Amino acid sequence: DLIPPVTMKIKRMCGWFWCLASLVSLAAGLHFREWEEEEEQSGAEQLLSRLQAQRRELRNAEAAPGPDVPVLEPFDAESAALVRSAPLRARVHDFLKTYLTTLPQEVTTVLEQRGARVVSAQNLKSVDQSTWSVKLDPPLVQGGRQFSSVIVQILASQLGDRPLSFDVNERVVAKAMRLARRAGLPVAEVLATGKVQTKIGSLGFVAQERLMGIDENEVLRQLPASTSQKQLEEVFRAADAELVLGFSNVSNIDSLGVDTDPLPRFDTLLQFAQHLQGLLPADNTSVRQALDKFVKKLPPQAGRKRPDRVELIHQDAWMRGSADENIFNIFVSKKPSDHEWHLAGVIDWESAVVADRRLSFHKAPWGLATLFSQVAKGAYLAHCYVHSCLPTCDLHSFVRDYIVAGKELEARGWLHFEPWAKLVADSQSRSQ
Repeated sequence: DLIPPVTMKIKRMCGWFWCLASLVSLAAGLHFREWEEEEEQSGAEQLLSRLQAQRRELRNAEAAPGPDVPVLEPFDAESAALVRSAPLRARVHDFLKTYLTTLPQEVTTVLEQRGARVVSAQNLKSVDQSTWSVKLDPPLVQGGRQFSSVIVQILASQLGDRPLSFDVNERVVAKAMRLARRAGLPVAEVLATGKVQTKIGSLGFVAQERLMGIDENEVLRQLPASTSQKQLEEVFRAADAELVLGFSNVSNIDSLGVDTDPLPRFDTLLQFAQHLQGLLPADNTSVRQALDKFVKKLPPQAGRKRPDRVELIHQDAWMRGSADENIFNIFVSKKPSDHEWHLAGVIDWESAVVADRRLSFHKAPWGLATLFSQVAKGAYLAHCYVHSCLPTCDLHSFVRDYIVAGKELEARGWLHFEPWAKLVADSQSRSQ
């Protein structure tokens, strides 16, 4: 007599569970449909939107400069002390300014092997790389063209500081430039690559043609303070249209029919997250557990399904420099026939990757993945610090990014933030 009522109760419970599951599934479906509609902009259009926003920010700051406010570093005392005492190979800024004061002989030798002779070399900048303007006579000849002025980039940092970048070397940079050039972007022709032996080890270099034009930062500085937003958009109207068209050509990199190796490649968010899991030291349980939780929560629509196409992502078309400086890696020039600025070149490809374009988004889960990237790199470098196997890098910037990203992930409930010095101390105790 008890079986029928129990059976009915079970049926009613199953029915409620089914309704609840259906509602959750429907909500998820609506969420991801809304997501896809919001992110319909192409990678090129997103790049342009960010570039225009950065121009506005710079112009507004120049038009109404505020009081000088000191930039507060997020470092705790122990982490800051470890960074200051790091070996020279982890302080590439100090190395470049102190030891790489002349063009290395290996560069001169490679250019001479191509029939050119170096007559002068001027250092243009030294940050994570050392950039040189080199005059040649006789010139270097390639593809029927003569190059009497070339740019040489010596890649001092072997670990990329952008969220999607990892191994940085001359092969990666040359491949990215050749792919972008083949797709129709105005990118310098690669003329030679090689290695130079230095006090901090072997560093790659890329010799490339010198592009004509100036970076957008210079154009912005020359504009009158009274320039309106509408006038600013008109100044760069032609260049912006050419930029969108150019980057649209790399929005489906596989259509070129070429191998993308050795560029970093992440066809899905899951692939990227798994790469971060592989980067983490085996003994770092706290970050690993948080990243494992993130991977398990990835919905199929957002992270596991391969997109219809992957893009060549520059990552550094523009970037924030110091508190009062913006650095644009976009060159523009004026044609004799008109007074408009046109796109003349895109430079500095060491951070380029091939990936699902959504990995450059700031929204979850894509933005969360880039935060995890900075935390994973910080944990990896803490392990390398203890075991004396640090890659050449600017450790200061990586630890800063680890702190900022770690605190953001803690605020979002993903992990318990630990100072970078604590990661080093834990790794030391486990290695004893």
